[in-house]
Amino acid sequence: MRLRIPATRALLCAALWIVAVGCDDPPAAPAKCGAGPGGIAGLPPPTPVWTHPGADSIFYAPRVADLDDDGSPEVVIAGGSEMPKFGEVMALDAKTGATKWYASAEAELYSSPVFLDVNGDGIKDVFVGGRQTAMIGVDGAEGYVIWNFAEANPVRESFFYNFYTPLVIPDQTGDGVPDLLVANGGGDGIPPGEARPPADIGVLNAVDGTIVAAAPVPDGMETYMSPVVLPDDGASSPTILFGTGGETWPGALWETSLSAVMAGDISGARMLVTGSGKGMIAPPALADVDRDGRLDIIVATFDGRLIALSGSTKAVIWDRTFEGAESYTTPVVGFFNADDVPDVFAVFLHGTFPNYIGAERVLLSGRDGDMLWQGEAGDFAMAGDVAVDLDGDGIDEVIFNANTLRDPLTGHPADQQLYVVDSARRQGHAWGMPTGAFAPGSPWVGDLDADGCLDLLVPRHSPDPGTNDGLVTRYRVAAPVPKKISWGGYFGTRFDSVLHAE
Repeated sequence: MRLRIPATRALLCAALWIVAVGCDDPPAAPAKCGAGPGGIAGLPPPTPVWTHPGADSIFYAPRVADLDDDGSPEVVIAGGSEMPKFGEVMALDAKTGATKWYASAEAELYSSPVFLDVNGDGIKDVFVGGRQTAMIGVDGAEGYVIWNFAEANPVRESFFYNFYTPLVIPDQTGDGVPDLLVANGGGDGIPPGEARPPADIGVLNAVDGTIVAAAPVPDGMETYMSPVVLPDDGASSPTILFGTGGETWPGALWETSLSAVMAGDISGARMLVTGSGKGMIAPPALADVDRDGRLDIIVATFDGRLIALSGSTKAVIWDRTFEGAESYTTPVVGFFNADDVPDVFAVFLHGTFPNYIGAERVLLSGRDGDMLWQGEAGDFAMAGDVAVDLDGDGIDEVIFNANTLRDPLTGHPADQQLYVVDSARRQGHAWGMPTGAFAPGSPWVGDLDADGCLDLLVPRHSPDPGTNDGLVTRYRVAAPVPKKISWGGYFGTRFDSVLHAE
C-alpha cells in the first residue's frame, strides 16, 4: 500500500500548499460537498486551505474550540522539540490559519490542549503538558501564561517527570472552578532497560497550578498513559483508568476512584489487564459493545493484544493477539459494518521497540472481535486516527496517517501518507499525495466554517530537506458533514475517549 509518485512542482503546490515555499495561491475549494461518482473510490483528495508552519517544531493533536464564544472557532495546537528543547502552544483562526496568540514553555508540549475558564472572563483558557514537568495554563483571550507548574510548585515531593494529557474534573478545592486530573511519570534520558521512577496520578488546582493531591501508582512503575474517566459504572466516586509500565518494563491497566487519588493512596487499585514484560501506553477507548447499556473498555496493550472488557463486570468480552507486535495507539471506535454494535480500528507495529519493520491496521467487529479488514502501510505509528461517514451510507470510514521512517540502508527519506479505509467495501487506499516527512500528530475532522462540508486538520512535517519545520494544514474534504461524527480526533469527538452513539 506504500505510495511512491514523482511530482512536478505544480502537483506539489496543489497537494502541499505552503506559503513559505513560494507556491501560488492554494487551489480553489470545491463548490459543493459530495464524493461524486464511485463513492469512496471516487472521493477526490483533500484540498489544502491553509498551512501554519512552526520552526524546528513537532505538532501533535490539534483541538478545535470556540474559545470566546463568538461563533468563529479556533484551532489550538501544541508542540515543540526534545532537542533543541522548547515548547509552544498557539490559537489559530480556524478559517484563515492566522495566529491569534502564542505561548511558550521550557520543554516540549506534546499533550493535547484542554479548555476551562479559570479567571472568570467568559473565555476558555488552555492547559497543556509535556516533558520534564512542563505544564502550563494559558489565558485563552490573550495567550499569556497564567501559571507554570514548576514555578507554582518550587518545593514538592512528587511530579518530577513528564505530564500527559490532563482531564477536567469536578471542583476538588472548593473554589467553584473545576480542576485537572493528571498523570506524571517516565524519565527522559534514562537508557532503555534501566529502572524508571515511579509514576503518580494526581490533581492540580486549575486556577494556579498547585498540587492538590498526588498518589503513587500501586506497582511502583512508570507511566506514559493519559488517565481516562469511566463515566457510567455507578460508582460513588468517579472511576479513573490509568496505565503503568512502558516499552521495556512491565505494567498494567488499572482502575481506581477519584476519592482514592484525593486521599493520596491508590494502593487498592484494581488491576484490569496486565502486560507480559511490557506496559500499557495507549489510553483505552470506551463504547458499549456488549449492549448492556454501560460503556465497555477497549484497550490495545503494548505486548500486542486488543481486548474488550465489560464496563460492568470488567470480564473479558473478547480479545485478539497480534504476534510479534506492539501498539502505542488508542483504538478508534465507530460503526464499520451494518449492525448497531460499535466496532474497533487499531494499529499494531511489527517488531520490538525501537526497531519496527511494518505497521498493521485492523478493523474488528465490536460484537465478537472478528476481523473485518486488515492492511499494512508505513512502518511506525504513535498517533490516533479518525472515523467519519464520508458517503452517507451509515457506515464510518477511517482516515489515518501512515508514517515511514527513514531507511538508513537505502537512504529513502521519512514520509507521511494519508489513507482512507472504505469499511463497507473492506478496501483501503492512499488518499492524495504524500503530506511530508514523518510526523507523530493525530488528525481532527469536523466542520470549521459551518459550510456543511468536512474539514480535516493534519499535523505534518515539512517535505523540504532543507528545513525542520512542523506544519499543521487545514484540508477541505469533498464530503458533507454527517449528523454525527463517531471519532473526530484524539480522545474522540468530545475529548473523553467515549463513542457517543446518540
